[in-house]
This record gives sequence, structure tokens and C-alpha cells, in this order.
Amino acid sequence: SPKFFAQNEQLKVVDFSLNQIKRLDSGFLENLVNLDVLMLGNNKLTEIPDNFFLKSTSLTKVHFGNLKEDRSENHKTESKYNTFSQNRFKSFKPITFAPLVHLKQIEMSNLGIESIPLRLFDANNQLEKIGLNDNLLKNVSSDIFENLPLVDEGLKIYNNNFTFDQKKVLKDRFKNFILVEPPLAFTAFKVACYHGYCRNN
Repeated sequence: SPKFFAQNEQLKVVDFSLNQIKRLDSGFLENLVNLDVLMLGNNKLTEIPDNFFLKSTSLTKVHFGNLKEDRSENHKTESKYNTFSQNRFKSFKPITFAPLVHLKQIEMSNLGIESIPLRLFDANNQLEKIGLNDNLLKNVSSDIFENLPLVDEGLKIYNNNFTFDQKKVLKDRFKNFILVEPPLAFTAFKVACYHGYCRNN
């Protein structure tokens, strides 16, 4: 409900990750005109309402991604991460992120994404980092990222269903983008970041 944040106009960070949220009201953020960081990873979301970001143009970091489950033998019984909720988005509407003209980072990893609209990031030319790894993408036009001059090594797109030819197209466009999954140490660092220990990095 919009009234939830009626007296919190100065809030900079909202973290509702690791919950059981199934639905977002379109006016949920309308009073948070100074919001900088929004964390909604590991819930049960399947869509973002129209105009959800309409009043949140100050956002620079948005996180919808899910932490990747550790399915190794050593963690099957002892890892608490195996119980996390999972957001699931097959795709996004082309205008979803249009109001976010100051957006610098967006995390959309491990969401089950099958396709990306061609104009999804047209209004986000300040983007530096995009996490699209661990999804179900098969074909992604490099034109999707054409308006993003600051994105190169900040594009994470490993662990998808790309063909060899598709990988070559992306590699030719982004010389330093992350096509191979980082080592375990990086993954542990990412988990620490998820819980806020390096949010300003």
C-alpha cells in the first residue's frame, strides 16, 4: 500500500529481500522520491506492475535476482540458502524500467527469464552493471544494449542457453563481458553483498 511509506520520504534504501512477497502494488514506491536502492530478491514475485517505478526516478540500484542455490553434496542438508523463496519472471514489459533514468545497476539473475524486450533498457543509458546470469535466455540481440555506453565488463550473462554463434555475437559486442561463471570466492563475495556488506561498491 502507498500509505506504508507515507512518512518516509527521505528513505534511501529499501530492502525486502528474502521474504514471501507475491505481489507489488503499483503505488508501493510513490512516496519514496529520494530512494536510491531497492532490494526485492528472493521473494515470490512473477511480475512488476505498470507504473511501479513512475515516482522513483532517483533509483540507482535495483535487485530482483535470486541467490543461486548450492546443490553440492556438502550443502544439501546444511545450507539455509536452499530454503529461499524464488522470484520468477519469464520476461519484462518494454516500459518497465523507463522512469529509471539514473539507474546504474540492475540485478536480474536466476529469475527464469526466457526473453528480453528489445527496448527494455532504452531509457537507462547510465547503466554500468547488468546481472542476467543463470537464466533461460537463448537469443539476445546485442541491440538491446546499444544505448548503454558504460556497460561492458559490467554485463554478467553466463549460465544461459546460448548457442555458440550467439555467444560469439555477444562477445564481439562486449569485449570484457562476463561469459564464464566467476570462481567460488566471487560467489561468496556476492552473497555478502546481497546482505548489505558492500552495498556501496
